[in-house]
Amino acid sequence: FVAELFKRCPYLTVPADDEPAPAGPQPPSSFKIASRARLTKGLVSASARERETRSLVSWINSFRLDPHISNLLGDELNDGMVLISILDKLAPKTVDWRRVNKNADNVFKRVENCNYLLELCRTNGMQVKGIAGNDIERGAPNHTLALLWQMMRFDILNFLKNLKYEGKEVTEAWMVDWCNKRVAVSGKSARIESFRDPSISKGLFLIHLLASINPSAIDYDLVMPGVSADECRLNAQYLINAAWSAGISVFIVWEDIVEVRSDMLLMFVAALMMACKDL
Repeated sequence: FVAELFKRCPYLTVPADDEPAPAGPQPPSSFKIASRARLTKGLVSASARERETRSLVSWINSFRLDPHISNLLGDELNDGMVLISILDKLAPKTVDWRRVNKNADNVFKRVENCNYLLELCRTNGMQVKGIAGNDIERGAPNHTLALLWQMMRFDILNFLKNLKYEGKEVTEAWMVDWCNKRVAVSGKSARIESFRDPSISKGLFLIHLLASINPSAIDYDLVMPGVSADECRLNAQYLINAAWSAGISVFIVWEDIVEVRSDMLLMFVAALMMACKDL
Protein backbone atom coordinates (compact mmCIF):
# COMPACT_ATOMS: atom_id res chain seq x y z
CA PHE A 1 0.00 0.00 0.00
CA VAL A 2 2.74 2.46 0.99
CA ALA A 3 4.77 1.61 -2.13
CA GLU A 4 1.75 2.33 -4.36
CA LEU A 5 1.07 5.56 -2.46
CA PHE A 6 4.68 6.66 -2.94
CA LYS A 7 4.56 5.80 -6.64
CA ARG A 8 1.44 7.85 -7.26
CA CYS A 9 2.10 10.82 -4.93
CA PRO A 10 5.85 11.07 -4.26
CA TYR A 11 5.87 14.88 -3.81
CA LEU A 12 9.53 14.87 -4.84
CA THR A 13 11.41 17.21 -7.14
CA VAL A 14 13.71 16.14 -9.94
CA PRO A 15 17.29 16.72 -8.65
CA ALA A 16 19.58 19.03 -10.61
CA ASP A 17 22.54 17.47 -12.42
CA ASP A 18 25.03 19.47 -10.34
CA GLU A 19 23.39 18.69 -6.99
CA PRO A 20 26.00 17.30 -4.52
CA ALA A 21 25.61 13.64 -3.67
CA PRO A 22 24.58 12.83 -0.08
CA ALA A 23 27.06 11.21 2.28
CA GLY A 24 27.22 7.45 2.53
CA PRO A 25 27.17 4.63 -0.02
CA GLN A 26 25.70 5.56 -3.39
CA PRO A 27 23.57 3.44 -5.70
CA PRO A 28 25.01 2.64 -9.13
CA SER A 29 24.67 5.34 -11.81
CA SER A 30 22.31 3.17 -13.85
CA PHE A 31 19.92 3.07 -10.88
CA LYS A 32 20.09 6.88 -10.57
CA ILE A 33 19.34 7.36 -14.27
CA ALA A 34 16.43 4.93 -14.19
CA SER A 35 15.01 6.48 -11.01
CA ARG A 36 15.24 10.00 -12.43
CA ALA A 37 13.59 8.89 -15.67
CA ARG A 38 10.71 7.27 -13.75
CA LEU A 39 10.26 10.34 -11.57
CA THR A 40 10.32 12.72 -14.54
CA LYS A 41 7.81 10.53 -16.37
CA GLY A 42 5.56 10.58 -13.30
CA LEU A 43 5.68 14.37 -13.07
CA VAL A 44 4.89 14.77 -16.78
CA SER A 45 2.05 12.24 -16.48
CA ALA A 46 0.59 14.14 -13.51
CA SER A 47 0.76 17.39 -15.48
CA ALA A 48 -0.98 15.80 -18.47
CA ARG A 49 -3.71 14.36 -16.21
CA GLU A 50 -4.28 17.77 -14.61
CA ARG A 51 -4.62 19.41 -18.05
CA GLU A 52 -6.97 16.65 -19.21
CA THR A 53 -9.12 17.19 -16.13
CA ARG A 54 -9.31 20.97 -16.70
CA SER A 55 -10.38 20.43 -20.33
CA LEU A 56 -13.16 18.09 -19.26
CA VAL A 57 -14.33 20.39 -16.46
CA SER A 58 -14.53 23.26 -18.98
CA TRP A 59 -16.46 21.04 -21.39
CA ILE A 60 -19.00 20.03 -18.72
CA ASN A 61 -19.46 23.63 -17.57
CA SER A 62 -19.95 24.78 -21.18
CA PHE A 63 -23.44 23.25 -20.89
CA ARG A 64 -24.13 25.80 -18.14
CA LEU A 65 -25.81 23.30 -15.85
CA ASP A 66 -26.53 23.91 -12.19
CA PRO A 67 -24.47 23.28 -10.13
CA HIS A 68 -21.12 24.42 -11.55
CA ILE A 69 -18.68 21.47 -11.61
CA SER A 70 -15.19 21.82 -10.14
CA ASN A 71 -14.14 18.24 -9.31
CA LEU A 72 -14.57 15.30 -11.66
CA LEU A 73 -13.64 12.64 -9.15
CA GLY A 74 -15.56 13.79 -6.09
CA ASP A 75 -19.26 13.47 -5.36
CA GLU A 76 -20.40 16.00 -7.99
CA LEU A 77 -20.75 13.40 -10.76
CA ASN A 78 -21.18 10.16 -8.83
CA ASP A 79 -24.99 10.12 -8.88
CA GLY A 80 -25.01 10.24 -12.70
CA MET A 81 -27.48 13.14 -12.86
CA VAL A 82 -25.11 15.72 -14.38
CA LEU A 83 -23.84 13.33 -17.05
CA ILE A 84 -27.34 12.09 -17.91
CA SER A 85 -28.44 15.73 -18.26
CA ILE A 86 -25.51 16.37 -20.63
CA LEU A 87 -26.35 13.27 -22.66
CA ASP A 88 -29.93 14.48 -22.90
CA LYS A 89 -28.57 17.62 -24.58
CA LEU A 90 -26.15 15.71 -26.82
CA ALA A 91 -28.78 13.20 -27.96
CA PRO A 92 -32.24 14.71 -27.35
CA LYS A 93 -35.17 12.39 -26.62
CA THR A 94 -32.94 9.40 -25.81
CA VAL A 95 -33.21 9.72 -22.01
CA ASP A 96 -36.22 8.11 -20.35
CA TRP A 97 -36.38 10.24 -17.20
CA ARG A 98 -38.76 7.73 -15.61
CA ARG A 99 -35.74 5.43 -15.23
CA VAL A 100 -33.61 8.08 -13.50
CA ASN A 101 -33.42 8.36 -9.72
CA LYS A 102 -33.55 12.13 -9.32
CA ASN A 103 -33.05 11.84 -5.57
CA ALA A 104 -30.21 9.31 -5.51
CA ASP A 105 -29.59 9.39 -1.77
CA ASN A 106 -27.93 5.98 -1.46
CA VAL A 107 -25.25 4.02 -3.30
CA PHE A 108 -27.73 1.63 -4.95
CA LYS A 109 -29.70 4.43 -6.61
CA ARG A 110 -26.49 6.16 -7.69
CA VAL A 111 -25.11 2.99 -9.28
CA GLU A 112 -28.46 2.39 -10.97
CA ASN A 113 -28.27 5.88 -12.52
CA CYS A 114 -24.68 5.30 -13.64
CA ASN A 115 -25.59 1.95 -15.20
CA TYR A 116 -28.39 3.64 -17.13
CA LEU A 117 -25.95 6.36 -18.24
CA LEU A 118 -23.60 3.71 -19.66
CA GLU A 119 -26.53 2.02 -21.38
CA LEU A 120 -27.38 5.32 -23.08
CA CYS A 121 -23.76 5.82 -24.11
CA ARG A 122 -23.64 2.39 -25.74
CA THR A 123 -26.94 3.10 -27.50
CA ASN A 124 -25.38 6.23 -29.03
CA GLY A 125 -22.28 4.37 -30.24
CA MET A 126 -19.78 5.38 -27.56
CA GLN A 127 -17.06 2.92 -26.58
CA VAL A 128 -17.53 2.32 -22.83
CA LYS A 129 -16.40 -1.29 -22.66
CA GLY A 130 -14.79 -2.13 -19.33
CA ILE A 131 -16.57 0.67 -17.45
CA ALA A 132 -19.18 -0.24 -14.84
CA GLY A 133 -21.70 1.90 -13.01
CA ASN A 134 -19.95 1.48 -9.69
CA ASP A 135 -16.71 2.79 -11.28
CA ILE A 136 -18.43 6.11 -11.94
CA GLU A 137 -20.21 6.11 -8.57
CA ARG A 138 -16.94 5.71 -6.64
CA GLY A 139 -15.08 8.20 -8.85
CA ALA A 140 -12.50 5.78 -10.29
CA PRO A 141 -10.13 8.17 -12.14
CA ASN A 142 -9.31 6.14 -15.26
CA HIS A 143 -12.86 4.95 -15.85
CA THR A 144 -14.47 8.34 -15.19
CA LEU A 145 -12.06 10.20 -17.48
CA ALA A 146 -12.44 7.56 -20.21
CA LEU A 147 -16.23 7.93 -20.11
CA LEU A 148 -16.04 11.73 -20.21
CA TRP A 149 -13.65 11.68 -23.18
CA GLN A 150 -16.07 9.41 -25.06
CA MET A 151 -18.92 11.84 -24.37
CA MET A 152 -16.80 14.84 -25.35
CA ARG A 153 -15.68 13.11 -28.56
CA PHE A 154 -19.34 12.36 -29.38
CA ASP A 155 -20.14 16.05 -28.85
CA ILE A 156 -17.25 17.25 -31.05
CA LEU A 157 -18.04 14.88 -33.93
CA ASN A 158 -21.73 15.86 -33.91
CA PHE A 159 -20.84 19.55 -33.68
CA LEU A 160 -18.54 19.42 -36.70
CA LYS A 161 -20.91 17.23 -38.69
CA ASN A 162 -23.77 19.69 -38.22
CA LEU A 163 -21.69 22.81 -38.87
CA LYS A 164 -22.79 24.19 -42.26
CA TYR A 165 -22.72 27.49 -44.14
CA GLU A 166 -25.39 28.23 -46.73
CA GLY A 167 -26.29 24.55 -46.81
CA LYS A 168 -22.72 23.40 -47.50
CA GLU A 169 -20.43 21.44 -45.20
CA VAL A 170 -17.79 23.59 -43.53
CA THR A 171 -14.22 22.38 -44.09
CA GLU A 172 -11.07 23.27 -42.15
CA ALA A 173 -9.72 25.21 -45.16
CA TRP A 174 -12.94 27.24 -45.32
CA MET A 175 -12.69 28.00 -41.59
CA VAL A 176 -9.06 29.17 -41.93
CA ASP A 177 -10.06 31.45 -44.84
CA TRP A 178 -12.99 32.81 -42.80
CA CYS A 179 -10.67 33.56 -39.87
CA ASN A 180 -8.19 35.43 -42.07
CA LYS A 181 -10.94 37.50 -43.69
CA ARG A 182 -12.49 38.41 -40.33
CA VAL A 183 -9.14 39.54 -38.92
CA ALA A 184 -8.27 41.47 -42.10
CA VAL A 185 -11.60 43.31 -42.10
CA SER A 186 -10.97 44.35 -38.49
CA GLY A 187 -7.79 46.12 -39.64
CA LYS A 188 -5.20 43.62 -38.39
CA SER A 189 -2.49 42.22 -40.66
CA ALA A 190 -2.10 38.85 -38.89
CA ARG A 191 -3.04 35.71 -40.79
CA ILE A 192 -2.55 31.94 -40.50
CA GLU A 193 -2.00 29.17 -43.04
CA SER A 194 -3.75 26.45 -41.03
CA PHE A 195 -4.71 25.53 -37.47
CA ARG A 196 -1.18 24.13 -37.15
CA ASP A 197 0.44 27.51 -37.82
CA PRO A 198 3.13 28.13 -35.14
CA SER A 199 2.19 31.83 -34.92
CA ILE A 200 -1.07 30.83 -33.20
CA SER A 201 0.96 30.06 -30.06
CA LYS A 202 1.29 33.80 -29.34
CA GLY A 203 -2.47 34.08 -28.93
CA LEU A 204 -2.63 37.35 -30.89
CA PHE A 205 -4.41 36.01 -33.97
CA LEU A 206 -7.20 34.42 -31.94
CA ILE A 207 -7.51 37.57 -29.81
CA HIS A 208 -7.94 39.61 -33.01
CA LEU A 209 -10.51 37.09 -34.24
CA LEU A 210 -12.57 37.34 -31.05
CA ALA A 211 -12.34 41.15 -31.17
CA SER A 212 -13.66 41.11 -34.76
CA ILE A 213 -16.73 39.22 -33.54
CA ASN A 214 -17.24 41.06 -30.25
CA PRO A 215 -15.08 44.21 -29.99
CA SER A 216 -16.07 44.87 -26.39
CA ALA A 217 -14.74 41.47 -25.32
CA ILE A 218 -11.08 42.47 -25.71
CA ASP A 219 -9.16 45.15 -23.82
CA TYR A 220 -5.94 45.53 -25.81
CA ASP A 221 -4.23 47.15 -22.82
CA LEU A 222 -4.16 43.64 -21.33
CA VAL A 223 -2.75 41.96 -24.45
CA MET A 224 0.96 41.08 -24.53
CA PRO A 225 3.25 41.06 -27.61
CA GLY A 226 3.69 37.31 -27.25
CA VAL A 227 7.48 37.41 -27.35
CA SER A 228 8.23 35.22 -24.32
CA ALA A 229 6.62 31.99 -23.16
CA ASP A 230 5.03 33.82 -20.22
CA GLU A 231 3.47 36.42 -22.52
CA CYS A 232 2.05 33.66 -24.75
CA ARG A 233 0.56 31.96 -21.69
CA LEU A 234 -0.99 35.20 -20.41
CA ASN A 235 -2.49 35.95 -23.83
CA ALA A 236 -3.98 32.47 -24.06
CA GLN A 237 -5.46 32.68 -20.56
CA TYR A 238 -6.87 36.14 -21.25
CA LEU A 239 -8.41 34.94 -24.53
CA ILE A 240 -10.26 32.08 -22.83
CA ASN A 241 -11.54 34.34 -20.05
CA ALA A 242 -12.65 36.95 -22.59
CA ALA A 243 -14.55 34.33 -24.61
CA TRP A 244 -16.40 33.09 -21.53
CA SER A 245 -17.15 36.70 -20.49
CA ALA A 246 -18.63 37.28 -23.95
CA GLY A 247 -21.00 34.36 -23.41
CA ILE A 248 -19.16 31.96 -25.74
CA SER A 249 -18.89 28.45 -24.28
CA VAL A 250 -15.41 27.08 -24.94
CA PHE A 251 -13.59 24.17 -23.33
CA ILE A 252 -10.08 24.74 -24.61
CA VAL A 253 -7.26 25.25 -22.07
CA TRP A 254 -4.39 27.69 -22.46
CA GLU A 255 -1.85 24.93 -23.16
CA ASP A 256 -3.86 23.92 -26.24
CA ILE A 257 -3.23 27.39 -27.67
CA VAL A 258 0.47 27.77 -26.89
CA GLU A 259 1.15 24.20 -28.05
CA VAL A 260 -1.01 24.74 -31.19
CA ARG A 261 -3.24 21.68 -30.78
CA SER A 262 -5.08 21.88 -34.08
CA ASP A 263 -8.07 19.75 -33.09
CA MET A 264 -8.85 21.89 -30.05
CA LEU A 265 -8.19 25.11 -31.96
CA LEU A 266 -10.64 24.02 -34.64
CA MET A 267 -13.29 23.51 -31.97
CA PHE A 268 -12.51 26.89 -30.43
CA VAL A 269 -12.91 28.65 -33.79
CA ALA A 270 -16.10 26.70 -34.47
CA ALA A 271 -17.53 28.01 -31.18
CA LEU A 272 -16.63 31.57 -32.26
CA MET A 273 -18.32 30.99 -35.60
CA MET A 274 -21.49 29.86 -33.88
CA ALA A 275 -21.47 33.07 -31.84
CA CYS A 276 -20.92 35.25 -34.92
CA LYS A 277 -24.13 36.88 -36.12
CA ASP A 278 -22.79 37.87 -39.54
CA LEU A 279 -21.04 34.68 -40.61
